[in-house]
Amino acid sequence: MVTESVVEIVNNLMDLDPDVLVDSTSGSGRVVAALEDQISDVQAVEGNFSRSVENLGIAAVQIDRANIGSSISFANLMPLNSTFSDNSSSVTDASTRIYADGDVPVNQTTVSITIPADVLDLFTREDEEPKALPVSFFFYDNPVLFIPSRPTFNQSLEENQSNATFEERIISQVIGGTINNEVESSLELLIDSPVITKFITNKTLAKDEVVEVQQCVHWSYDDNSKKGYWSMEGCTRTPDDQGRTVCSCKSRRLASFAILVLVRMESFEVALNFITLIGSTISSICLCLCLITFLGVRSYRTKQPTQIHFNLCLSLLGFYIAFLLGPLGTGKLIRCSVASAFIHFFCLATMAWMTAEAVNMYVLFVRLERTAIRHFVPVSCLLAYGLPVICTVVVVILDKNSDLGNAKYCFIHPGPALYYGFLTEVAVMLVVNLVIFALISRKVLCRPLMVSEVRENARRDEIIKRVRHGVLFWFILGLSWIFGALAIIDTGKLGIFDYLYTICVSLQGFVIFLLLCVANPEFRKLFTKQSQTENIIVIRDMGTNVSTPTPTRNTSFIEPATYRSTG
Repeated sequence: MVTESVVEIVNNLMDLDPDVLVDSTSGSGRVVAALEDQISDVQAVEGNFSRSVENLGIAAVQIDRANIGSSISFANLMPLNSTFSDNSSSVTDASTRIYADGDVPVNQTTVSITIPADVLDLFTREDEEPKALPVSFFFYDNPVLFIPSRPTFNQSLEENQSNATFEERIISQVIGGTINNEVESSLELLIDSPVITKFITNKTLAKDEVVEVQQCVHWSYDDNSKKGYWSMEGCTRTPDDQGRTVCSCKSRRLASFAILVLVRMESFEVALNFITLIGSTISSICLCLCLITFLGVRSYRTKQPTQIHFNLCLSLLGFYIAFLLGPLGTGKLIRCSVASAFIHFFCLATMAWMTAEAVNMYVLFVRLERTAIRHFVPVSCLLAYGLPVICTVVVVILDKNSDLGNAKYCFIHPGPALYYGFLTEVAVMLVVNLVIFALISRKVLCRPLMVSEVRENARRDEIIKRVRHGVLFWFILGLSWIFGALAIIDTGKLGIFDYLYTICVSLQGFVIFLLLCVANPEFRKLFTKQSQTENIIVIRDMGTNVSTPTPTRNTSFIEPATYRSTG
């Protein structure tokens, strides 16, 4: 059936990234208009039509004016003993219903629309006997198809606060209705008979966001361009009913209705973004320098600690790249999901290589078993990259709480996926690192000196240096995620932990560069030797290129001998 196929196509479109629809011919409500036309055509030929799919609910019925009383309503119901968040993304055949005389169970609905009987009377001619009217109701679980061609709120509000960033956002489901009648196109609804809609709003805001304006709106079309936009004309808010936002709209036509807010971003978000951008860029450059240094020094890149540090820097660099590109995917389902997966993977990989460094030191300095770590780096690569891949894939498949298409940040949202698919692994690795560093420190500080005190002290200095690096790595990476967890828990407006988390995460690469390269005596000696070698080469080149005058004997003061003949 053609109509069934159209409904399935529209349902699939509602799962797409909004930017895909903006860039195509599907934007500005064209899909909505096409769907309404299709339902109107099938209703005219086949009569009643009802269909509910994952993101969409439709009920097209013939209304007998004599049987509806004072009004007719259409609502989306929640299952018993459930909440709006549990069912906001699932529509079933039993969830959308039609009611007469306003008998809607408000406490069980997520959204409803009520059309007064006076409005239905307008569609019946006075010279005709009352007859059944074809009425269609539409329920949309998300507003992705309603891409406005122009802003709704007055731009002067945004201009008065030029330091802030504003965004218009639909925070409710969308519900609407049409009456398929030959006189509808020339008919204006009664001003005294408004359409009543009730919504549960999903006002999920970040700590740095403030709702400036909340307004009831209806979907309208421009007379010239035929493009759709959200209009506030004729719509007002009335007192809430059982936790539902109530709207009274006296628009000229029946349309789709929703709740629109103007969100203002607080100023400290700009500061956080600036710190993140500058710090992460510096850290990325420093990590690239580390990688170039590790690869460029032949005598150093063959050492096992260097190979571990190389992979640690490589994982952290991948995290920074995904972290910097993450905001570009905000509000875009596919891009945001990819960014979230890469951030998840590289975070776990970085922590895994830090754990590999700790285990390597434990085997070398505590167990004293150098033969046991002959294949340590290949095995570490398999585990440090393989296990994060498994965790990331499992989270991507099973995570049901992260609505990345409408999220303000591209990462796993609070829920089982975050707690068991990320934070648990990070916490375990941090604890393992801390225990290993404690064991190594105890071994180094408490063991007796060997026969050769000089050799023993040199070895102890090497161990202390590597342990110090490991502990600093632990503090750098561990404190970042501790502050990150506290930032999620903290509900204050100051965002202290947000700043601490941002600063720590942004400067990880820079600090690692200082520890592994700048503060490393071996690298300083290497570059000092290299510099001396270059100076010698320059001097040698200068010696061969500058012409030195050859010393000559000055014989001008020697008179030539005169020989006389003596006969």
